[in-house]
Amino acid sequence: MAGPLQRWQLAGWLLLLLAGAGFVIGIVSREASAGLPLASLVVALWAGMLIAVAYCFAAPLPSSSPESPLLTRVGRRIKLGLLWLLACATILLFGLVAVITTRAIGLLIDRL
Repeated sequence: MAGPLQRWQLAGWLLLLLAGAGFVIGIVSREASAGLPLASLVVALWAGMLIAVAYCFAAPLPSSSPESPLLTRVGRRIKLGLLWLLACATILLFGLVAVITTRAIGLLIDRL
């Protein structure tokens, strides 16, 4: 799932860094656009989420055979369960970032 994202990690980090700089400049500078901090925050949230997915879901779990020791199979099942919980949390966070994005777009359109 995250294989294609692995190639874009450097670009994601640079985007996150630029968005953070834009946020700080928008907060500190009085001459900057009023929408700059909000837009930078949304871009930083998306970049951070994509980086997190690229790191957390980079490789599938190694398979275990029925002949593997009991502790190996139980450990794999626990890791698989934790990955499922992480995947569900990631989906919820993506939904939250999507809601924040739509609200931010609405606020930016109202300011124009």
